[in-house]
Amino acid sequence: MPPEIRLLTSADEGLLSRASSAAFDDPIDGRAMREFLADSRHHIAAAVEDGVVVGFATAVHYVHPDKRDPELWINEVNVAPSHRGRGLGKAVVRALLGVARTLGCAEAWVLTERSNGTAMRLYASEGGVEAPIDQTMFTFRLGDSSAGNVTRHPHEETMAVQPVDIDRYLSSLLAPHDDALDAALSSSTAAGLPEIQVSPTHGKLLHLLARLQNARAILEIGTLGGYSAIWLARALAPGGKLITLEFDPKHAEVARANIARAGLADRVEIRVGAALEALSKLEAEKAGPFDLVFIDADKVNNLHYFEWALKLTKRGSLIIIDNVVRDGAVLDAKSADPSVQGTRRALEMMAAEPRVTATAIQTIGLKGHDGFAIALVTG
Repeated sequence: MPPEIRLLTSADEGLLSRASSAAFDDPIDGRAMREFLADSRHHIAAAVEDGVVVGFATAVHYVHPDKRDPELWINEVNVAPSHRGRGLGKAVVRALLGVARTLGCAEAWVLTERSNGTAMRLYASEGGVEAPIDQTMFTFRLGDSSAGNVTRHPHEETMAVQPVDIDRYLSSLLAPHDDALDAALSSSTAAGLPEIQVSPTHGKLLHLLARLQNARAILEIGTLGGYSAIWLARALAPGGKLITLEFDPKHAEVARANIARAGLADRVEIRVGAALEALSKLEAEKAGPFDLVFIDADKVNNLHYFEWALKLTKRGSLIIIDNVVRDGAVLDAKSADPSVQGTRRALEMMAAEPRVTATAIQTIGLKGHDGFAIALVTG
């Protein structure tokens, strides 16, 4: 098993005290360690093998007086010599960049000596842009939509109030940081999964809808790293179960670990393979009926997923489809994008299907300009 990449908290004092001496330049000071872990501005991502820290990266986030958005400084990155060459430095840096994105940071920074070729290559490989000074600085521009991070609405720069800032504010109040959810995001980032999971407030909405349903059976189509599955599984009624379908075995492996870390392994079943085949098997097994179905997979098949959702639900169930606005592209009836056409067909069926009543909401925020559709099964 490769070392586990973890974001450490105050509960990990014992783990840090057992850290490999080769991973740190100086002996760990107990008081300083406790102060570091207790300060919410400080972050440490660690590679842990057999209960020992064998690599780490530390960082601090702050708001500068002349900047609108918070920034993250990566202070130190080190891996024990015995574990170098295994990608652990890249993994812990990637985990901290995931933290920065979760915090809404506009940029992350790190300094290194130009002579340190390993560090130079590592930061460049993660998208760092070199800014030559006495030392070499790499800037990770987290607000760049091309990097798959925070996406700003095209008109956002002209707005007095920024939608992403409102999203961050609402998340901080209503969907605050949670160890299991934060760890799921960080481990997914470290594993190289695409950062296309739902936002914290959207995850909280899914959770509330499932609770309103008093859901005992939930079906999710599209697991990714398990972030939304954790939100949904936590809402299950006693004895309830969530089945989530994931095509990519790597994604499923990451999700399985994230769900287990959240203490939900007994409530969540991950099925790996093509979703349409898995849905057919669920029908053959007479699974369900499901109280809530969340569709967040390949958009090309949205219509087919919605058809299957109707077969596997009952009167009173909810069916939710994510990413239905697609930065406004859903308006283009002649779009050559199969995902747009798949989404349009699903929305058109929702509107025409007499067994449901449905609506859709567009959203602008941390996930750019998008939205979701929700249908109540009425017959």
